[in-house]
Amino acid sequence: MARTSISRKVARAAATGGDRRLGRGRRPLGWYGVLTLIVVLGSASVAYSRYENTHPRQAPSATPPTVKDTWRVAYAVDICGTILPNLPQPAKLTGISTRGDGLIWVEPKLDRNPSLDTGHRAVLGRFVASTPGLVLSSTQLGYPGRPTMTNGDKCGASPGRVRVRVWNSLVDTTGHVVSGDPNQVRLEDGQLITMAFLPPGTDIPQPPSRTNLSKPLSSTTTTAPGAPAPAPAAPSARYPATTAK
Repeated sequence: MARTSISRKVARAAATGGDRRLGRGRRPLGWYGVLTLIVVLGSASVAYSRYENTHPRQAPSATPPTVKDTWRVAYAVDICGTILPNLPQPAKLTGISTRGDGLIWVEPKLDRNPSLDTGHRAVLGRFVASTPGLVLSSTQLGYPGRPTMTNGDKCGASPGRVRVRVWNSLVDTTGHVVSGDPNQVRLEDGQLITMAFLPPGTDIPQPPSRTNLSKPLSSTTTTAPGAPAPAPAAPSARYPATTAK
């Protein structure tokens, strides 16, 4: 019995941190608080580590465009032979967005995470993602406020399909039609891009905004967020009837 009594006293002392006064119905609240803090911090550390593993940060690329660069790319959206108005400047500028002037501005320093818009990550898909209502894939082209056109939809009596044509510069008169995912087209300074939905075999025109590429950076018009886009060049309605499935 004596040995059992001693064992109980030892266990009670261990539970109370060696303070006999705590054994009389009192609890070591400070100890429990520290234990709770350790558990909370440990859980937060695990959660943060998992986030870092699934969302690794990347340093801005040293490959152009860099955070020091400002590039301009002329673009146009042609649906069934009609060049649609320049897209308006978004409410919040990103590293790759438009200012309502028919140009894609590549300025990685404007993004909260510039690494997303530098080097090989400066692609057409980043512009599409920053423009509400704009849809682009190898099978679909959508313009804000209009039905999204899908390969096979009619331009007049003829079925159309999505094609994207790229010219490397103002002196490039032939360009090339993109194969594969157009969102992966790398942006280059002075480039021209037309996103088109046209019947196969129809010529894809250059963007009317190409004239803005020859203007100095300081003279290019910047529209205020939400302001109407500048009027585009007169459209050529080669296919007056447009139907989407």
